[in-house]
Amino acid sequence: MDVFFANIRQSIRHGTLERDAESFGRAFERNLPISTGKGPRLRGYQVKSGRAEPRRNPRAYRSLEDAPERLAEAPLPSPNADAEHLAQQGFAEKAI
Repeated sequence: MDVFFANIRQSIRHGTLERDAESFGRAFERNLPISTGKGPRLRGYQVKSGRAEPRRNPRAYRSLEDAPERLAEAPLPSPNADAEHLAQQGFAEKAI
């Protein structure tokens, strides 16, 4: 930012501010890009919602109540398993 404003002061001193501003405008977009994301995450204390209103953001976590059953059903990989074996079991993906 220091260099940016130093260059503006230098343009004013040399009388080339308008020409330099036009050059800057050609190099950089004048308008902000259209937002494509969902926006910042809203916290509970920031939103006043009624019972009929849907959630503004999806839940970040899911219930772990059934985790012990799911983990008991999952096959354990052997301690000597390599990445190929883990990928075949659906445990992980091998980075290529």
